[in-house]
Amino acid sequence: MTQVPHTDHEKNAIRYKVEEIGKKMMVEDAHGFQDYRGKTISEAAALQLKKPKSENNAAISVIGVVLGANRKWEKVVRPNLDFLRNSEKYKNMTFDELQKLLNEKNYADFKAVWGHRDEIKYNTLKAIVAAICKFATSNPGLNDYELMVLWTRNAKLENRKTDILGSIRNIGIATFQHLRITFGVDTVKPDRRVMEVLRIVFGKKLSPAKSISAVESIASVTGYSVVMIDQIFVKYGSGYIKNGQLR
Repeated sequence: MTQVPHTDHEKNAIRYKVEEIGKKMMVEDAHGFQDYRGKTISEAAALQLKKPKSENNAAISVIGVVLGANRKWEKVVRPNLDFLRNSEKYKNMTFDELQKLLNEKNYADFKAVWGHRDEIKYNTLKAIVAAICKFATSNPGLNDYELMVLWTRNAKLENRKTDILGSIRNIGIATFQHLRITFGVDTVKPDRRVMEVLRIVFGKKLSPAKSISAVESIASVTGYSVVMIDQIFVKYGSGYIKNGQLR
């Protein structure tokens, strides 16, 4: 359950801190800098949420979630997603076609598709796609995006360990939440960036699960959506925090 601060002083302090970090300008290392150069973090976060993320190609969006785990988005992940989205060969790739590729190529050969030679991530992606394709057989008539939206309606954090995707090895809370956000859920991905902002700016050193509750509480106090707070924290954390400290 989300814990909302009780006193007006606590609420005002939270609003002030969110406003202050939101006023910071996007800097080179900040997530989304290439798209939102010259914008404040709050402006960039709001614009980010207006962009369609997954409708054009759900399979590539899932690839992005797997690649994005513990990787720098702008320098490592984004270039490879841009390659896929601009490729005549891959830009319209379905989950069925992605599964075929994964079955045909080992992790080393698959580097030509997604730019990484990472056996663990390859195995994680392969397991996710296999589970999605199995889910599709029980839900005929849906396109890939509609299928993932259906999954998000039933995917609950408290049931993650028994979920068709959440139960897969190497799918932790952050990746599970990232998948849910990608396909339309108003929530937060409790990754390192978010947790560092909670610790450094708000003085809260929390577990991933408790970090979710904390961000939900902050969203409630500020009137922002949860995913808006997520994006503000991610952009501030990636741009202004390095090695666990403010730059």
